[in-house]
Amino acid sequence: MRLLQIIMPEDALRQIEIRLSEAEVLFKRRLDWLTSGSRRLCGVLSDRRVCLVVDLQSSDRQQFELFIDMVACLLQEQVSQLSLFNILWYIELTEVLSRGSSKIKRHDTII
Repeated sequence: MRLLQIIMPEDALRQIEIRLSEAEVLFKRRLDWLTSGSRRLCGVLSDRRVCLVVDLQSSDRQQFELFIDMVACLLQEQVSQLSLFNILWYIELTEVLSRGSSKIKRHDTII
């Protein structure tokens, strides 16, 4: 291990301290954003086309209500940024709700 001694003017050190503090604030904001709402549960939807597959065979009522809250949060926060979105529900009886994905329009209101 080497020990280096750096001599700098005090104002240069203050500028470095300010920049590091600003970077810390930005990192904290980004971390808060990444761990809030639907991103905490689902991650960040980074693709333009998303299909959500849901297995509801063994869900109890409380788990189902939590899941619906999570999906509502996901739709409000992230789906408006997508070009195509689809949800596939798997229960005992398979039923087709739509033959294709839904195109997302900016003026659509989701939930």
